[in-house]
Amino acid sequence: MTVATYGGLTDVVEEAMERLLLEMEIEFDYFVVTQLYPLELGDVLESVARTKRFVFVEEGVKSFGVGAEVVATLLEADRQFCCRRVGAADVPIPCARQLEQQVLPSAQRVLEAIVDVLNDG
Repeated sequence: MTVATYGGLTDVVEEAMERLLLEMEIEFDYFVVTQLYPLELGDVLESVARTKRFVFVEEGVKSFGVGAEVVATLLEADRQFCCRRVGAADVPIPCARQLEQQVLPSAQRVLEAIVDVLNDG
């Protein structure tokens, strides 16, 4: 399984991956994208070509986000993989922390996306 993210969600993604490693012994290639432009995806593409499974996690909404560009770029290079994007709900991100936590991706949502890809692949 290949997983990628950027920004402030690394802790959330790592929590989900750790749970799956311990519970289901799933191994990961994990990438934290540190530069969004130009977007260098060579190593990610090599991993996806090998694993055939990919999940991208971001704080922004899935629609028109970085994850959409990453998946599109990977699909243009290799159409032989199963993927999911995890992002914020399609609403403006609230300022109140408690409401923000309901909108942003959680470790549980990341975990569910990973399991969903594994079941489809």
